[in-house]
Amino acid sequence: MDGIVNPGYQIHPLAPHPLQTSDSGMSNELWIAPDSWAVQQPEQSDGTMYSSIASGEDDGPVCDKYSIGVQDEWEERSKNACIRVFRPDKTFATLQVPLNTTTAEFMHRLAGKFFLQDLSKYKRALQPNEKPLMIQKRLLEQMGYTEQDKLEDVGREDNSYLLRYTFGSNLIHTIEEEGPPERYREVNFEGRNISTIPIFLYKYSSRISSLDLSKNLQIEIPLDFAESCHNIKKLILANNEHGTIPASVRTMHTLEHLNVSGNQLRDLNHIRLEELQRLTTFKAINNQFSSLPKAFSILNHLTILFISNNCLSEFPDVICEITSLAYLDISFNKMASLPDNIGDLVNLVGLFAIGNHFEGSLPASFAKMEKLVEIDIRQNRITELDILYLLPKLEVLLVDYNAVSVVSSQFTNLKKLSMFKNHLTQFNLESFGITTMLTELNLSCCKLSSLPSDLFFGMPCLETISLDSNTLNTLPASIGSLQKLIKLSVQNNVLDSLPAEISKLSLLRILDAQKNNLKVLPNEIWMCASLQILNCSSNLLESFPEPYTTPSIALRLPSAESYVNPTANNTAIDTYTGHGSSTPVPPGEYPSHAYPHLDDDSSVSSPNSALNAPPDFNPPSFFASPRNHPPPLSLSLRHLFLGDNRLTDDVWSPLSLFLELRTLNLSFNYLYDIPPEGLCHQHLYELYLSGNYLASLPADDIEKLTFLRVLALNGNKLQTLPAEIGKLRKLLVLDVGNNVLKYNISNWPYDWNWNWNLSLKYLNLSGNKRLEIKKNVPDQHSPKEKNMSDFSALKRLCVLGLMDITILGVSVPDDYQERRVRTSLSEVNNMGYGIADWLAPNNHISTWDLVMPRFRKNDDECLFGLFDGRKTISNGCKLTHFLYDSFKKHFIQEQAKTRNDDTIISALRRTFLSLEKELGSFTTDTSVGASAVVCYIARTKLYVANVGDCLAIISRNNGQAYEITQKHIPLNPSETSRISAAGGFVSKTGLLNNKIHVSRSFGYFDMIPAVNANPYVSTIELTEYDEFVIMASRGLWDRMSYQTAVDIARTEKDDLMAAAQKLRDFALSYGASDDLMVMIIGVGDLFDKRDKRLRNMRGNGSGRGGSGQDGSGMDDGSSMMVGKNKRRGKEEFLGDSTLARLEKEVLPPVNQLALVFTDIKSSTLLWETQPEDMRSAIKIHDAVMRRTLRTVGGYEVKTEGDAFMVCFQNITSALLWCFTVQIQLLEADWPTGILETEEGLEVVEKGVVLYRGLSVRMGIHWGTPVFERNPITNRMDYFGPVVNKASRICNAADGGQICVSSDVLAALRNIPGVFNEDKRSASEDVTSTFPTRPPSVPTDSSASISSVGGFSVNKDILQLKRLGFHVMELGERRLKGLETPEMLSFVYPKQLSGRMEVNKSEALVEPSLSLANKTPSNDLGDNSFEDQGEVSNTEGSGEQGRSRSTLSLSRPSIKPLGSGRGHSNRTIDPAFVCALSNLAVRLERLTSGRVIPTSAKSGGSSIELPNGSVEVKNPISPDQSLVFNVLDNHIKEDAGDEELLILMENFITRIENAVSTLYLQKVGRFAQVLEKLGEAIDMDPSYIMKALQMYAQVGGLNTRPS
Repeated sequence: MDGIVNPGYQIHPLAPHPLQTSDSGMSNELWIAPDSWAVQQPEQSDGTMYSSIASGEDDGPVCDKYSIGVQDEWEERSKNACIRVFRPDKTFATLQVPLNTTTAEFMHRLAGKFFLQDLSKYKRALQPNEKPLMIQKRLLEQMGYTEQDKLEDVGREDNSYLLRYTFGSNLIHTIEEEGPPERYREVNFEGRNISTIPIFLYKYSSRISSLDLSKNLQIEIPLDFAESCHNIKKLILANNEHGTIPASVRTMHTLEHLNVSGNQLRDLNHIRLEELQRLTTFKAINNQFSSLPKAFSILNHLTILFISNNCLSEFPDVICEITSLAYLDISFNKMASLPDNIGDLVNLVGLFAIGNHFEGSLPASFAKMEKLVEIDIRQNRITELDILYLLPKLEVLLVDYNAVSVVSSQFTNLKKLSMFKNHLTQFNLESFGITTMLTELNLSCCKLSSLPSDLFFGMPCLETISLDSNTLNTLPASIGSLQKLIKLSVQNNVLDSLPAEISKLSLLRILDAQKNNLKVLPNEIWMCASLQILNCSSNLLESFPEPYTTPSIALRLPSAESYVNPTANNTAIDTYTGHGSSTPVPPGEYPSHAYPHLDDDSSVSSPNSALNAPPDFNPPSFFASPRNHPPPLSLSLRHLFLGDNRLTDDVWSPLSLFLELRTLNLSFNYLYDIPPEGLCHQHLYELYLSGNYLASLPADDIEKLTFLRVLALNGNKLQTLPAEIGKLRKLLVLDVGNNVLKYNISNWPYDWNWNWNLSLKYLNLSGNKRLEIKKNVPDQHSPKEKNMSDFSALKRLCVLGLMDITILGVSVPDDYQERRVRTSLSEVNNMGYGIADWLAPNNHISTWDLVMPRFRKNDDECLFGLFDGRKTISNGCKLTHFLYDSFKKHFIQEQAKTRNDDTIISALRRTFLSLEKELGSFTTDTSVGASAVVCYIARTKLYVANVGDCLAIISRNNGQAYEITQKHIPLNPSETSRISAAGGFVSKTGLLNNKIHVSRSFGYFDMIPAVNANPYVSTIELTEYDEFVIMASRGLWDRMSYQTAVDIARTEKDDLMAAAQKLRDFALSYGASDDLMVMIIGVGDLFDKRDKRLRNMRGNGSGRGGSGQDGSGMDDGSSMMVGKNKRRGKEEFLGDSTLARLEKEVLPPVNQLALVFTDIKSSTLLWETQPEDMRSAIKIHDAVMRRTLRTVGGYEVKTEGDAFMVCFQNITSALLWCFTVQIQLLEADWPTGILETEEGLEVVEKGVVLYRGLSVRMGIHWGTPVFERNPITNRMDYFGPVVNKASRICNAADGGQICVSSDVLAALRNIPGVFNEDKRSASEDVTSTFPTRPPSVPTDSSASISSVGGFSVNKDILQLKRLGFHVMELGERRLKGLETPEMLSFVYPKQLSGRMEVNKSEALVEPSLSLANKTPSNDLGDNSFEDQGEVSNTEGSGEQGRSRSTLSLSRPSIKPLGSGRGHSNRTIDPAFVCALSNLAVRLERLTSGRVIPTSAKSGGSSIELPNGSVEVKNPISPDQSLVFNVLDNHIKEDAGDEELLILMENFITRIENAVSTLYLQKVGRFAQVLEKLGEAIDMDPSYIMKALQMYAQVGGLNTRPS
């Protein structure tokens, strides 16, 4: 049968059956062999019978999803590349051939290479006209290789992890018949590597109802088989790399379900689905077509159409004609809008349109789709949802990641509403007395500042509410009406209290109120009978409420069984913080699998719970004590998180009532002692007490915690540990790092020794710098066969931290895949360094750290790496351990390959790719993956590379967080395009191929090249302004923002080991349950030239554990606590938990100081027109002002409305604060309503944002005010003329301007190094680049450095120089209420210098205009300070338009005041009218050729000619000058408001006429010429005019002949 049976045979999918027509006109059909015979026609060649679509090399239209940059065809033909081809015996040959070599040409080359005589027996899966080298090149590029990597040589290596070419005999892979005939009704041949239908299946073809042929590359379905499938209803041809669907499919007329997802279909016309009249479901997800055939309209039975992840740029019109559709998925395309006739889909039940480009509102025809039940329009730009209110059956509405600002209507049947990450400022589901069916509501990460008081009255069915990351101050009392509420999450708001009505939530199980400003919890919280998880970490709580109960509440006591067996039915409860759980938890969520009793519908008192409900028992004598009549919360609460508060030792009394606690977290409070019976929670599994002031532990209480598995005591003052800890046989995790341990570890009868806790898997002793571990001397009292200084007995130990500990004569365990031991110092290349980690939920290591000091034996190089495995398996993660072992070697090899045209960036990228290749060569589990982040420091340059969700940030400029890596997630639009081009897809849940949540990673070889290890690489030139780098795994970033991480780390910036562990402990307080790792690198130490010993002792004497600092009476041993900042006294406590973490506010400056006033432009107008948006915007504004004030070092005097009065001891700090605030206000996330107003509109010039959001004016003055402390507020206040002048200077500025007095400039000039010495003109420029350490700044620690409160003036100067700034003099201005004029100037940071050009032109137009006295009518009554140091109630300088091209003079409001002298209360400034008069006269003289000379001018500045001279052609007479003087005097002294208004109108008309005349005189004759010239060369005529003017000026053509 050789030559007859050809497995490679394939009928062209569009070829009809050949017919032969006789001369008589009769059509005689020739006999043709069935397709299953695979008979090759002799007249056809291989090249015409095979399709090359699978290789992507045809000439059809290419989907514009992701381009890889292919070279031109002529260049490809001339370029050779290498390819490795294997034999079946695994030997191989390497060929070097042109890129466009086809398979047929390869065959002949390989025949000679392998000495083959008969090619007829050697066949291949590739088609003859496919190009293997091009396929290899495409795949390598998709993995991240570039031309810089010499792709032509990469083929020499073994790339089997990606692709492998095997040349051998054509052996057909067959499937044997198995099982009874009934088995073949639903046939599943997924991933069986077959190329056609097995022969035995033909006899069962008529029985088949479902056939799955997915993941069989380019499988063919013979026509005779298809025609014999009379009962087939479902066919799956997914992930087969089909370029066209087999033509035989359309002959299966009984098909109802067809799935062709995951192929390479560029159009669907060839399928001819219109022939499948019974088709009800068609899925073509993740293909490459850009349109749908018109014939789809006749599919009258089609109900499901899924075409997501394709190249549709427009909504196909034919879809609207398929009126039978019930479910439509068009997600992850590039559609810009929905058609108006989409309402024709009246039977539509579900619409999924995630990740498109829809903008604005939805079409009005949506109202016709009354059957819609679910709408998913996440990740679009939708701004309005009004039309959806009319859908009566809508139950699920997902609108995450859109731009909706207002929701104000009712949804009658809606059950789930999710609006995560919108611009929402107003939310009110108006029920109008109608009860809604809403059960789940998510309004997280919006801009809600308040909720209506009656919001929840109409939502009795709500079970889950998420209001995280808004700016809510209070919760409405109507929340008490939610009787079915199970979970309430309000974390990261500004709540100062919880409503007492929370006691009515009888089914509430989870309450998450972390990261707020709660000062007290309501007593009624004790009545929450079902509450099991309470998280109030990072608040301002000073106590826990006293027990509260009412006689009407029935007593519910724990059953006897729960005391006998406290772990019954709660075996998974201990998994909350990471022990026993294996499922990652999204940010802000708690793992429901950790609490099986939370997943069912039963209450806490159900039979399956640990708590059973006994009969009601309320004898009167029991009401005397809460211990006899425990409130409901004491019996239901299982997990209590109160970290980062202000709790004192008094908290132990109420907490002792919680009899069923499993987790207690009191980290970072003010706990000094644990009283006897304080730890009476005998069922406790996890206890976190890190970051307190504990000097001892209660031995008797500790001994009773027999079920304890986690004990975290990091960052206390412990000198010894009680031996009773050794009796905790179930203890798995013990963290006692960063204490002052210094006891004798061999004193085991009284002090703890690790050899008694043989179950330990995590032991951290790092940071105890006085602790010595010595080899003990044998003692007759010591336990036999026990070496008390050895760790070898801890067989299960996974992590051992011994950093900064003295180890003498003791051998420590070695690292291996299941154990990580750290014994190094917390310093790398003279940089501070800290690390903290936490075990994975399965108690195995899945995260590894890499630290290489003196990398490549160079003192100025070091390498840091963090590798996080994302699949928890029983024996840890081999992949991350391999990366830890191999990264150094691969990076050194790649660096050695770098040449002149290569860079470190390329070396890092190739290192990641080579590691991926090596991993693929030995990894057996293809579903394991790992994220990674690497930092390489060479001298002062930092290189950062990452893949996945391991990220790094840098703290610079006094604690500003900057991301220096990229989070690779599938929902990133650029990643979505790349994934689709590589054959993957993004699911509706945001997962890649519906499996993993990252788009780039090591491993996951079953999904490459959709997943690759091509890293994001960034380069940073380090400077003195850089403080430290934080590298961390997903476990940290899921729980806190970048800025929060920097704020927390800066509280311990003098001890980075303590800082890293504090970040980890905060994440645990916030509910982290997965493995996590934090590494901190003190890059700022590279520029610290102080003695190393001084640097290492930073924080001594002022540390939190310092002697005498807190009255603890500790001996001098505690003074060795490094970097522990002393907590503030109670009188210094702030009402904001975020500000409380920042630097301590500086002492109020006295004597000579810098005063700064600020005010928001047009704030009154904005409050009147955008009240809800302004409520949110004002909080953003205040947060920026106060945060920056802390980091720069200023003192907030007071605020009134939106106006701030602040002061600084140094003028440089004042400037730096103003510049930083102006820049950060541009970057703030303003509400959409603000950005859409004229005052908040974004203005971009030359690619630089000049205005965006609220516009703030600022005024700075330098002087010595009168100061006095306010006895009520206990804050310093300032008075006197200096304060008045500072206030008026602020009024002289417009929005976005910083106005300064002459005293400010004089003070700046007296500071060396502020201004460039060669620039002393009116427009000072301070923008020159500066070296790493300017000569003017001393580098020695002994040098005199002026500083206040720890803020160095020289450091401010350096930052000012880095920012760069400009100064523009305005000249003298008469300020309101001040007798003498003041010389004013504008200052701008270099980034905003574009604002200066406009103001300079305004100053030249009207230099005599008193800006401070213009009072626009739309802003009278703004929140402001009054006289005596307070901002006047004006909006300041005339309201320039956002175009800033000309000065726009708004007409003031007029109040009739009569006429006559002494109009001191006139509304209109007469000087303003005089200026208009003089301007009108001067322009009229100019039109007539007569210019007023300088000597003759009266009241107003002169106008000079372009060359600077003043031409006096027809000088005016003395009589004319007298007339001008009389008119000016009359305006200034006699005219009333009515007369001034008439004069203003007259002057403005004259100015307009004069300007028109001048235009006609100068350019009128050339206007038409310029227009025609502009049209001819496509240029604005104004540019041509400017060019002519420049030419005339340079050529001297504008000088008049003598």
